[in-house]
Amino acid sequence: MANKKKNNKSTKKKSSPRRVTTRKTNKQVVEDIADNSLERLIYLVLIIGFVFGAFYFATWLITRDKTKTEEDNSYKSGFSYTEIVAGRSFSMSDGNYYVMYYDQTDEDLEDTYSSAISGFRSRNKDTSLYTVNMGDGLNKSLVSENSNTHPNSAQELAINGPTLIEFNNHEVVNYYEGEDSIKSVLE
Repeated sequence: MANKKKNNKSTKKKSSPRRVTTRKTNKQVVEDIADNSLERLIYLVLIIGFVFGAFYFATWLITRDKTKTEEDNSYKSGFSYTEIVAGRSFSMSDGNYYVMYYDQTDEDLEDTYSSAISGFRSRNKDTSLYTVNMGDGLNKSLVSENSNTHPNSAQELAINGPTLIEFNNHEVVNYYEGEDSIKSVLE
């Protein structure tokens, strides 16, 4: 029995921590709820601010790239009274005018002819000079390996490289091919 008593002693209840209950007044409960609501409001404002900040930043990145692209291409945007499609070459309202055909997407050709064209326009205010971008999809069908130096209509145009044509009353008067002959007229 002595052994049993020892076992009983070891199986005694261990003391558990005391539970202390406090009573909160209504004022304290309201303060706890207010503190909890304020924390939630602060977290909500921070999360919403982060989301809007992320959208603003993404929009700024997209807009910045688009604006940069538009600035790079700004010289090609808009309507031009001097750039026409090849099909209008024979139907311009001027009595005497020139039409310059070249691929304006080719930087070398653009550098070669743009200043000569500007100079011609500034010196010859009474004579119109129109340009046709042969790099444009609407005009590519007229690019040919063999030139037609005496076309009677837009359908008969066959352009082989940079070409300058002088028109008078909707008919071809002079036809110039090659850089030297074109620059001799423009300069």
